[in-house]
Amino acid sequence: MDAPFVYGRIALDMNYTDRDKETLLLKNNFLNLINTVIISPRRWGKTSLVNKVKNELGKEYRKELIICHLDVFNCRSEEHFYKAYSNAILKTTLSTWEKFIAGSKKYLGRFAPSVSFSNTAQTFELSFGIDMKEPNLSVDDILDLPQILAKDLNKKIVVCIDEFQNIHGYADSLAFQRTLRAHWQTHDKVATVCMAVNGIC
Repeated sequence: MDAPFVYGRIALDMNYTDRDKETLLLKNNFLNLINTVIISPRRWGKTSLVNKVKNELGKEYRKELIICHLDVFNCRSEEHFYKAYSNAILKTTLSTWEKFIAGSKKYLGRFAPSVSFSNTAQTFELSFGIDMKEPNLSVDDILDLPQILAKDLNKKIVVCIDEFQNIHGYADSLAFQRTLRAHWQTHDKVATVCMAVNGIC
């Protein structure tokens, strides 16, 4: 007998039920660029909720709103976070690899970015490398990247970060959180949605 419910995966289409109020609230937060934190135990549907809103708004507001999704489950340090963050934002906003390469040089050129791609099964997978060892480099360029892109593209950008509780394990987690807040609170064309498992942060 087939299981009547989807569990452990993103609930799509008919498998997504209820949560009408939460969906409407999150839609309004996206459209009004309100930073949002979603906290719940594992497997309570945080990612499914955000994915539902992303898909619905992506169809209706695709000309004015860009929604970027980033999973930081495997980001074990600030450096890994910055690489994943910049990679996800550039890949979402600059959809072709030519634009991705040009954008990485334009917006993050001080980091001497390197771009590689592979053509597997007719799809391109881009990787983005940043040398964080240079002492004179500032992460301001990375954390302000969505704000700068939003202005240049004349669009709103929502950055959704899954498994946000993982930053708790970074070397100086509190200092890192203060750095994120210092940047994100100044962005007027970008909203950040953080999904975290409670009891861990």
